[in-house]
Amino acid sequence: SPNFSFFFLFSSFFFLVIVVSLLIIAVFFVSNFQYYLKSGIFSVLGLSNLYYLKIKQDYFLQETVNPFLHTWSLGIEEQFYLIYPFILIFLFKISKKNNYSNATLGSFFYLFSAVFAGIFYLNQQNFFGHFFFPIARFWELSAGCGTFFLFNSGKKIFSKKFPFAFLSMFFILITFLLGGKIENIFFEILLIIISTIIIIFTIENSLLKLIFSHKTTVYLGKISYGLYLWHYPVIYFLLNAFSKNTQYFLSVIIISILLSSFTYFFVE
Repeated sequence: SPNFSFFFLFSSFFFLVIVVSLLIIAVFFVSNFQYYLKSGIFSVLGLSNLYYLKIKQDYFLQETVNPFLHTWSLGIEEQFYLIYPFILIFLFKISKKNNYSNATLGSFFYLFSAVFAGIFYLNQQNFFGHFFFPIARFWELSAGCGTFFLFNSGKKIFSKKFPFAFLSMFFILITFLLGGKIENIFFEILLIIISTIIIIFTIENSLLKLIFSHKTTVYLGKISYGLYLWHYPVIYFLLNAFSKNTQYFLSVIIISILLSSFTYFFVE
């Protein structure tokens, strides 16, 4: 059930915060430990993004790596899911009255996404467009909600005659290769979101299904939450111990996978 899923997800996260905090104290005690401690506490409360917003933390320009910095996105998600049920209740009520289809509900969420995206794009230089501000990120989650309803409407959005899924993978690859060289982050995020939506709608009719259904890919999907949780702390600790080289990057990948597997089997 959703309640148990939340419990398992939070258990892994809480376990991570305790382990990382103890390691920082025992192994890498640093002068700005109070900053890390506050980051951990606010992340558990689902408010780390607002904490970073308050102290004017820049995600892209950091003097030192914060092992909890990546939890800003968990805060965004938790804040979105506080209002999401009320949006659903409202839409279901008007849907029942007007007999709206899933496709129409999906269109509503795409409209919300467009509005939130517009707010983000037009206010990137002030508070409402700040990287950590919830409204600046809700448009991405709203796009996912819209895709869910539209995908379950049974409508065929894209033609089988054109390999949209491969085109999307190409766009995503180009975006990552550019690595932040796109002047406006909005277009970088928009490109990835549109590409992901296309892949979801065309996966059943493309060779990509073979890749995503392979047992290795499926396993990585199962431990992906753990990978997300552990990769940043692993980077933090290894940066304190080693210089950036091939061994460093391989170590980050291997250790993150091992810790994620442990969390998946013994905590989740």
